[in-house]
Amino acid sequence: ELNIVYEESFWTGKKNISINDEKLLSKDKRKYLWNDEEYTLKGNYIFGATLFKQGKEIVIISKLTPLEWVLVCFPLLLIFIGGAIGGFLGFLSAYINAIICRSNDEIAPKIGLSILSAIGAVILWYILAVIVLSI
Repeated sequence: ELNIVYEESFWTGKKNISINDEKLLSKDKRKYLWNDEEYTLKGNYIFGATLFKQGKEIVIISKLTPLEWVLVCFPLLLIFIGGAIGGFLGFLSAYINAIICRSNDEIAPKIGLSILSAIGAVILWYILAVIVLSI
């Protein structure tokens, strides 16, 4: 059985894939080589990632369920009330919620931690707004 490790940088989007502790050689953004075999990567951390090898599909990161999408996208509402700072904090909270949804199989912690993440983004936005307005 293959032990596949997928890493993706939040800031650059750069992806690293290892199979059985051996890093795949990147040909371009989607093509990788391992043991003289070519793999094609489709997707990313947020939407789910799949490797394809000669028509064979290897799911690395499964797609989010509809409920998980609601939890991930909920903080993005901050874009509409918070301007650029709210948009950044909403996006950051959405990314954190994606990590939360992928790291736990139980639904209750996903919901609770995602709500806390969104509340944290709103509180931080409010604090920053008060500071900016007082200057």
